[in-house]
Amino acid sequence: MATSTESLPPPGWDREGLDGLLNAFPEGRLSEIVGPRSSGGGSLLLALLARAALRGGLVALVDGADAFDPETAMRAGLDLRVFGPWRRKLAKDSPVRAQLEHGFFSPQRMAEIFAACKATLNIHTWRGRFDHGLNPRVFEAAACGVPQLIDHKKELGEIFDPAQRAGMLIYRDDDELLRLARQATENAAELRSRALEASASFRRDHSYRARVAELLRVVGAAA
Repeated sequence: MATSTESLPPPGWDREGLDGLLNAFPEGRLSEIVGPRSSGGGSLLLALLARAALRGGLVALVDGADAFDPETAMRAGLDLRVFGPWRRKLAKDSPVRAQLEHGFFSPQRMAEIFAACKATLNIHTWRGRFDHGLNPRVFEAAACGVPQLIDHKKELGEIFDPAQRAGMLIYRDDDELLRLARQATENAAELRSRALEASASFRRDHSYRARVAELLRVVGAAA
């Protein structure tokens, strides 16, 4: 389905208008917003994402053109939170500053951030280049009981048992990612329950303490 920006109402839509427009985009189907440059398509997209999130939906923006502007997203109504040492990279009048938790945060704060999320999208920086290697987020999110959408790595099947993988939605390509993202929305409570149930085993088996104990066991056995 394609929607032309030329047929849209002028800026300043109210919530009812956005809801009506959002309902015109059928769930589970590919929809396209088309129009000439600077006709408002990007702003409309962000406004619809914000409204969908407020209605309880799980939304994600894949920014293939590297054109995402967080300030525009916030003005459109997205509840955007930024964590990390980024203050110097933001303009003094940027609205993002109000949503920035500046500085390096403690492990405890990181756990609180993860625990507050409905799910986390975990994309390895080497996705598409290597089919192996896990980033720390795999373990951190899992230990916090947070479901994660994660790109396939062979260690996922080698290190974790089926119960531990029950809170993970593992994708191999973009189409599968979109399908699993919809599944995460439809089965959010069940997926969160699985992730929470598995979290204790991650804290038990994959902590630094557990790794050091295993290292000492292996070294001692080889001595």
